[in-house]
Amino acid sequence: MKNIHILWLYDDLLDLYGDHGNITTLTYHLQAMQIPFEIHRASIFDTPDWENCDMVYVGPGKDKNVIRAAQHLAQYSEEIRRCVERGVVFLVTGNAQMLFGKEIADEDGSVTAAAGLFDYTGRVTGKVFINDLVVEPVFSPETALYAFVNRTSELCGQEDSPLFRVRYAKHGAGETEGVLRGNYFGTWALGPVLAKNPPLLREILHRVTGEDGGKCDMELMEKALALTLQEFSAANG
Repeated sequence: MKNIHILWLYDDLLDLYGDHGNITTLTYHLQAMQIPFEIHRASIFDTPDWENCDMVYVGPGKDKNVIRAAQHLAQYSEEIRRCVERGVVFLVTGNAQMLFGKEIADEDGSVTAAAGLFDYTGRVTGKVFINDLVVEPVFSPETALYAFVNRTSELCGQEDSPLFRVRYAKHGAGETEGVLRGNYFGTWALGPVLAKNPPLLREILHRVTGEDGGKCDMELMEKALALTLQEFSAANG
């Protein structure tokens, strides 16, 4: 069985809200599935190996650090597009989503070009927006997941290919959340989203490995998710 190669971008710049736990959760279950893997880190002074990766992960960071990362990532727009076209799995959480739009507008009016995979633009607002969502993934509409959102930026001109449909929002939210294009998963959900949502973890494991992620023991994770959903069901009911 070939090694799974995971490209972890900007782990030194972009790591808030414990979202490195997405990598911890993913690799723990790859080990449980006895699937060999390698983690390749790349930051602003590196040249990422786009040709040999099976998955790309980018987590959230301070908005100024996202802008610095965008200055580096913008030069790889064609490589990123080719990765998406050949089915590489992307997991992009929080404000790291701004890296894959057309550009990022800062509070001071400056604009930084981004990778341009999507038509949306990122905008740093400086205003804290926190929300709790119960959502259903478009690949499994009967499944309920939990998403915690904490951001000081936004996406303008969101894509019409959402990752989630919103069932419940503690505060105002649209009908959809995130982006799913091919194997590109983008979401504002933090904290880390894979550890909190085993159905999403299984889907990503399946798309990365081709194996059935349902064989992994996620009983405790399932119980934790059920308790979380029960809390919001009671609040909504």
